[in-house]
Amino acid sequence: VVNHIPKLENKKDVVKAVGDTESLNGKEIKLGQTFWYLLDGAKVSANRGEALFEYKTVDDYDQRGDEFTGNVQVLAATDIVLKDGTIIKKGTNLTQYTTLTHDKKNGIVTIDFKADFLATVSNKSEFDADAYLEMKRIASGTFENTQKQYINGVEVVSNTVKTTTPEPEKPKTPEKPHEPVRKLPQTGEKASAGLLVAGVAILGMLGLGKFKRKEEVK
Repeated sequence: VVNHIPKLENKKDVVKAVGDTESLNGKEIKLGQTFWYLLDGAKVSANRGEALFEYKTVDDYDQRGDEFTGNVQVLAATDIVLKDGTIIKKGTNLTQYTTLTHDKKNGIVTIDFKADFLATVSNKSEFDADAYLEMKRIASGTFENTQKQYINGVEVVSNTVKTTTPEPEKPKTPEKPHEPVRKLPQTGEKASAGLLVAGVAILGMLGLGKFKRKEEVK
C-alpha cells in the first residue's frame, strides 16, 4: 500500500486590514501604525488516510518593533465538511475553535485548533485556515517575521516577511530673528581729538609764557 502525502505549503504576508489583498511586505510602516500579519495556512488535502488531529500555527514576531494587540481572527480558507455532513463555508470565522497562547517576552503567538473540533472534521474534506494577528509598530528599524505550522507532527515553515519603519523627523528649531546691530556714536574719537587739540594749545601757551619771561630777564 502506497500512501501519497502531498507537500504542505504555507505563506506569510503583511496587510493593513483583515481580508486586504494589498501586501505590505518589503514596504514601510509608520511608527505607531497598526497592521495585520497574515498567516496563510497550509491546505490539507481531502480523502486522507489519517484523521486530522493537529493544526497549529506558531508566529515568531520581533517584539523589539512589534506589539501584539491581542486581536486575532481565524478564518476558514476552504469549505470544510464535518462528519455529520455539516458544511462550514469558506470565510467562516473559526476563532472560537482555537486556543491562543502569547509569549510576550519572546514574541511568540501560538494558535492551536482544539482537538475536539478537529475530531469532527471528515477525512474526506479539505482543511485550510488562515489567521490574522493585529500588531502595532512601536520602534524604528527593519523587522522580520516568519510563521511555522505543525500539522499532524509535520513542521511547515513559511517565507519571511520584512518591513521597515524610518526614524521620525525631528522638529526643526525656529531660527531667532536677527536683531539690527546698533552703532554707538563715535564720541570717544571726537572727545580724544578735542582733548589732544586742547592739550597742544595749553602746551603752546606755557611755552610762550616761558619765552616771554626769558625776554624780560634779558
